[in-house]
Formats: sequence, C-alpha cells, structure tokens
Amino acid sequence: MVIALIFSVFVVAPLARVLRASALYPETKVLIATTALWCALLLLFPWLERAVSRAADRWLFRRPDYRILAQAFARETESIEDERELFALAEQKVQETLGVAVARIIPFVEAKMVCGQIEPALQRRHPGSA
Repeated sequence: MVIALIFSVFVVAPLARVLRASALYPETKVLIATTALWCALLLLFPWLERAVSRAADRWLFRRPDYRILAQAFARETESIEDERELFALAEQKVQETLGVAVARIIPFVEAKMVCGQIEPALQRRHPGSA
C-alpha cells in the first residue's frame, strides 16, 4: 500500500503532468503511460516486497541474514568428523546468532534414554513409521 502511494505521488503524477502539457491527445498519452507504469509496478512488486522485507528485518528488527549464516555454518562443518564437535559448533552458532546465554542440542538417542515415552508417542502419531 505504501509502495503504491509513493509510486503514485513521485512517479505517476509528475509524468501525468508532463504528458498533459503536450498538445496532441494529452489524456490518451496519460492513460497509456500510467497503465504501463502500473503494469511495471505489478511486475516488479514481488522483488520490491522481498527487498523491503529484507531491509525491515535488517534495519528495524536487527535480524541476521540466515542464508549467509547457514552457508558459513555448512562451510565450517565440512571439516568436522565427530558428532560431539558438530553439536558444540551448532550450539555456539545458535548462541551467537540468537544472542542467548545457553543453547543445548540433545541427540535423539540421549533424549530417548531420558524420556522413554518419545518413541511410543511417535508411534501413536505415525503408526506406519517404525
């Protein structure tokens, strides 16, 4: 809505004024030009919406770009061969990224030992998977 308002005020209206100043069929020129501009805005809108969302996430909400962080994490995990090292790295990255004091990754095997009810609960929810 805001993008359409800005587009109307700063692009369409000035162009319409310029075209109305021409002598030959000014209203027809205005209609064709504004229709073409609105069609261009509609075609560009998905890209504009993503750009505005990314900017709002970065500037207003101070969210990191998770795609870049995921790529960096993938590069760092390539040399890791031990599951414990992988979990430690993941915990560290979660703490850094989210700004939390503690993050813990619990392997499924450990969770299963601690809480023996996970498997029966999963079987009740998904009877065909075993």
